[in-house]
Amino acid sequence: MSALPQPTGPDEPEDPSPLDAIVRGPSSAPGQVSGEATHAEQPGTSTKEPVGPAAAQPPPVVSASEASREEHIREAQATLYRYLRYAASRSDIGLGKDLIDPLIPVLRQDAEAMSHADEAVLWDGYHRLSKLVAPVTDESLEIADQIRQARATYPPNAAQWPVVARIRRELDKIVVFLITMVAIFLVTQAYVIVLTDVLEEHKSLREEHRSILTQIQTLRAANPDLKDEAAPLKPLFDRHAELEGKMVVSSRAEAHLMAMWWWVYPKPDEMDGAREPDAAAAASVRMLAIEDYARSLLGILSQYILPLILGLLGAVAYIVRRALFNLAYHSYTPSFGGQFVMRLSLGGLLGVIAGIMFSLDEAELETYSLSLVVVAFLMGYSVEFAFSLFDRAIERGRALLKPEARSSQPTDSGQDKKKGLTARHRAPEGTRWIPGRNCRGGYHPPARCHARNTRSADQSYRDARWRPRASVPMSVRHRPGRRRVLVHSGHYLPHTAGFDPLTLALSRRDMGVN
Repeated sequence: MSALPQPTGPDEPEDPSPLDAIVRGPSSAPGQVSGEATHAEQPGTSTKEPVGPAAAQPPPVVSASEASREEHIREAQATLYRYLRYAASRSDIGLGKDLIDPLIPVLRQDAEAMSHADEAVLWDGYHRLSKLVAPVTDESLEIADQIRQARATYPPNAAQWPVVARIRRELDKIVVFLITMVAIFLVTQAYVIVLTDVLEEHKSLREEHRSILTQIQTLRAANPDLKDEAAPLKPLFDRHAELEGKMVVSSRAEAHLMAMWWWVYPKPDEMDGAREPDAAAAASVRMLAIEDYARSLLGILSQYILPLILGLLGAVAYIVRRALFNLAYHSYTPSFGGQFVMRLSLGGLLGVIAGIMFSLDEAELETYSLSLVVVAFLMGYSVEFAFSLFDRAIERGRALLKPEARSSQPTDSGQDKKKGLTARHRAPEGTRWIPGRNCRGGYHPPARCHARNTRSADQSYRDARWRPRASVPMSVRHRPGRRRVLVHSGHYLPHTAGFDPLTLALSRRDMGVN
């Protein structure tokens, strides 16, 4: 018995029959007539609107702040992966399970689905790992990865690795500058050494020449009839001629060393010959002029040029050392424009300052001595070393500029302040305060005071009389038939010897004066 077809509801269309499919065509949907062009099956061109509950729900809108937050979270996750890989590759960095276990689930989550607690774990791990891998940064690790990848291809493509190409250019400039400064320093130092030796040799020859002339003059003064061929004078004349020849050779060596500085110093041969027609006198003047020029040039080279070169050499040595350290520990980042130039300029300036501050022989620094060459190099290499020297010099200058305390002015001690006494009222040694008429008040020796002011304190207490008065300024009043008394704050006090301010205060207390 065949099954009857089930009735369908009004919203449920009947299944199409094979005949209907043939008539409508393969692209016709149920409810469409044959021959109508439809676009439902063509993606991207459908004009059919959703019906039902889906039509009432608008597409989700993501705010700009939320998108920025998600982007920062993705960047933090990528940075944390680099930090973990770098820290795990270093034996001197310890990574505990308390740090890794909470981070692994957070790093695998999507930024959109990350909760507040997971984000807190993410940023806490970011902070802790940043301290562990310092001075390495995310940028330096990314550059290290690019350098590692660029090493695999030789020569590296500058267009593919622009940061690597920039770093290579910077390092090439540093190396070229280092080699150049070392060469300039060696040439300058050698020139200074040779010029110094020639000048010292010429100086010693001139001094010996002068001493021989003095000996010859002494012998001739003692024996005027002595001939030059005699035994005492002949060796001196032979040595004199030998020294003159050596001095001429030394002067020519100085002239050859000065030839490269013709644009600074004039040629002595051209000006001394016209001024001195005598050949011997002209040669002597010429030698002295060349020696003076050579000594002045040596001073300039030793005190300014050489410290400048050493300061630049120290600065470039610092830059090279820092670059090698950063490359070894994956913390190298390209420098900003002019950063190396500023560091080199500062090193050269500090080197010149070292030549001005310190002498040519040696500079005393606390318990050890350093030559000017070493000081100039250290000031160019370490800015902190130079600034510490400057601070010490400033402190010494301030100490010299402070006015000296006057030794004659008494100072207040703690015990005197407790007693209510100051430097103005404290009696110098061997004196006491006498407010009497004869001594006119002040610190005086007891012998200078009148005999009536030498009464003891006990007698003064017995003779004292107190009468309350209004606020009367301190003065001395006369009363008939009585001694002169001192009026203070409305109270009469005895005017006797030996009453300093402390004694007066004690007497007022004993007499009931508040």
